[in-house]
Amino acid sequence: MRIKTLMVLGLLLSTPAFVACGPGGGQAASPSTAADEVILGADDEEERQGLKQARDDIDAEMIKEAAQKDAEIEKLRKENEALRARLAK
Repeated sequence: MRIKTLMVLGLLLSTPAFVACGPGGGQAASPSTAADEVILGADDEEERQGLKQARDDIDAEMIKEAAQKDAEIEKLRKENEALRARLAK
């Protein structure tokens, strides 16, 4: 693997959940931009496509993880509300 490829993968892995964070919490409208400079600086089209694919795969995984965390947060909120209601009686 080239150094640039390793750098972009490290960059993408270090900024994972930012893609899925925010009010919508769903699928991002566009790919994350964290690695754009590295992708544009790829030596050839094959490397550029590989970097784009790695970015897209990581984005998809982070969106999935964020959705799972959002679901867990909602579950805990509901449990908390139920417990507060029981304690208030």
